[in-house]
Amino acid sequence: MPPPADVRRAALIDQLRYLRDELTLMTPLLPRLEGPLLEERPRPDVPSFAETLDALARADAERHADLTGKAGPMPEAFAVAERLDRFVQGRDALADAFDAHDWAAPMPSGEPVEAYLRRAILADADALRTIGAYLFEAQRR
Repeated sequence: MPPPADVRRAALIDQLRYLRDELTLMTPLLPRLEGPLLEERPRPDVPSFAETLDALARADAERHADLTGKAGPMPEAFAVAERLDRFVQGRDALADAFDAHDWAAPMPSGEPVEAYLRRAILADADALRTIGAYLFEAQRR
């Protein structure tokens, strides 16, 4: 028997905040990611660290707009610490919006909120793998 809807909802919102927490924990490594490593791609088919953080922030702003009809925070950022702060602010706003949303109402696309959020979390897992490659490279330098 699946867990009750309120338990699933809390778990999904916690999972949404997980990537924010993981990225915040890497703050001590940020100085190693400045300069070339920030913009370099480890492989041609893998985005740079900066591109990854920017894509995460853009995706959260788009999800916030899908959910609320208003774009989420997306301040301009250049340094890696600013990019991380931008992501954290946007992720917090997105998690709060999901928490406040009526999950019985579908997304504007007609997709159930739970399914929409599950897709977002799977995308986070891919981004976390990419970020892991950068952390590995930063440790080697």
